[in-house]
Amino acid sequence: MNNADERWVVCLGGGWNQLPFIEEAKRQGYKTAVFDRDPRAPARLQAQKFYPISSHDEAAVLAAVKELKRDTPIAGVLSYSSRYEALRTAALAAQSCGVALFTTKDVSALASRAATLDALRRAGIKTPSFAVAADAPEALRHAEAFGYPVVLKPAEGGSASSGVCIVRSAEELSRNFAAAHSVGGTIVEQYMEGEEYVLQGYIRGGVPFALPIFKKHTVSAQGRPIHAGYQSAEEPRLAGLFAGICRALNLPGYLFAADVIVSGGAVYVIDVGFLLDACMDRLLAHAGVDIYALLVALSTHAPLPAAAAPRSPCALSFIYAKKRGVLTKRAAARAPQQQGAVIEWEKHLFGSVVAGPRSVDDTLGVALALSADAGNAYAAAAAAAQSAADVVE
Repeated sequence: MNNADERWVVCLGGGWNQLPFIEEAKRQGYKTAVFDRDPRAPARLQAQKFYPISSHDEAAVLAAVKELKRDTPIAGVLSYSSRYEALRTAALAAQSCGVALFTTKDVSALASRAATLDALRRAGIKTPSFAVAADAPEALRHAEAFGYPVVLKPAEGGSASSGVCIVRSAEELSRNFAAAHSVGGTIVEQYMEGEEYVLQGYIRGGVPFALPIFKKHTVSAQGRPIHAGYQSAEEPRLAGLFAGICRALNLPGYLFAADVIVSGGAVYVIDVGFLLDACMDRLLAHAGVDIYALLVALSTHAPLPAAAAPRSPCALSFIYAKKRGVLTKRAAARAPQQQGAVIEWEKHLFGSVVAGPRSVDDTLGVALALSADAGNAYAAAAAAAQSAADVVE
């Protein structure tokens, strides 16, 4: 029997990263149907309906959603995963319920790094010089033409920094090529020195709205660029660029992020993707931006919450293991407290063996800080992250 008084949201993913969005949907009065391949996913205790189905399993998710919508109206489909398989499933599920924000074509378009960079160039937006290589010998030829160092990236379906590495010689390129290769080939990109920033925002009714700009801190580990963290930033040269990127790529109504670099006085876009940058929702929420309510409103076509700026300059520093060992709740509880910083652990890692970072996916947690000065905020967050990294047993 159909209950028109109930409002349901389908949530693809029920892990710790998705939990705040699911809790916000419940707070707004929605009932939630959560899909996650892990039968012990944290959100199973919050959901009215829980399906132990992977968000990458399009057929199984669509079959379950078809059954669900017979009895309950679906207000929206919420996905907070940078994996393009999950985004494809979200697009199909939302389309089947008549609440689509984006299509599988939109997902495929942004999954192609090469096509994205080409589209930006056609619109007059600068990108680093790049070429696509089908195999390692071709990649070597492109690298020699650009001159080392170069950046290797998967040309298709890349997720965040997965597979991205800086190589400084032909030997390093040959050793790292396989990790950066994808069905569409490998991008060989000119390496650029400069300051990195992340631009983020959302689109509603075809109109782009920019969120605060953050400067990105990066370190190198085993030849790979690893995110170290973010701090609030004001950079006049970036004003209006988020809107220009959205128009150039004809982006649909959802959340997006773009990595840019300021080098030699010019601005270059180096990557664009769905959703926010890694752990950025935690930083924005810590600073008073209601990012969870925003995504729920976008997903359900509801009125958007009033725009809010961060309470003060803010910063985030990722916590990485300094050695191979085990992260335990007991050790985490002993982490020294740094004045002005808050530690948030990746709870699913408690009891797991951890090691030094290969990408931002290897973070043990984050340190968050607010301050009247963005540099001071980042210093506090970084100091807290360094101290917390020593808790691995």
